[in-house]
Amino acid sequence: MKLLHGLAMVSLALALSAGCRRSPAPSKDTYVTERPFKMTLPGPWKREAEPGALRWVYRSDRYRAKLTVTVTPAQPPLTPDKVASALDAIVEQHRAAQTAAGGETLQLSEAMRTTSGQVLAARVDGLDERAPRWSSALFLVSPTGAAVFFYEAEGKRDDTALRRAWEAFDSIVVK
Repeated sequence: MKLLHGLAMVSLALALSAGCRRSPAPSKDTYVTERPFKMTLPGPWKREAEPGALRWVYRSDRYRAKLTVTVTPAQPPLTPDKVASALDAIVEQHRAAQTAAGGETLQLSEAMRTTSGQVLAARVDGLDERAPRWSSALFLVSPTGAAVFFYEAEGKRDDTALRRAWEAFDSIVVK
């Protein structure tokens, strides 16, 4: 009788666990919530000392990567023409700074642009195979200001590394 009772209890436990959803394992991602934005960084990241009131730096030792976020509010709000010219200026400043820092071995992509409502966005990717080092910068400009998300990493650029940067960019919510 004890054996039948034991089998019945095991069967009941298996039936219950098969029909129940288990709680997901705790995420190993890093959830970032700052006053002007929030995002999810894939994997473990640490926030470094804040270099300025509107600048944040995060570093991942595991991925040998760094993300720098800079937010610049606009006072007064920008007109649509000024939003477009601000995006152009920010992209060109970034390209000039990266070219100066990386030298002749650095390759930069053309700016890929898109629009969502009043927000204009651009992305520029960089690659220095000799270093090896790569980067991806996302620029967002709206009537209320601009935000730059600059992801840079050491090592070879591969699909997995690129996916981490794009997942981080896809998770951004500007407040």
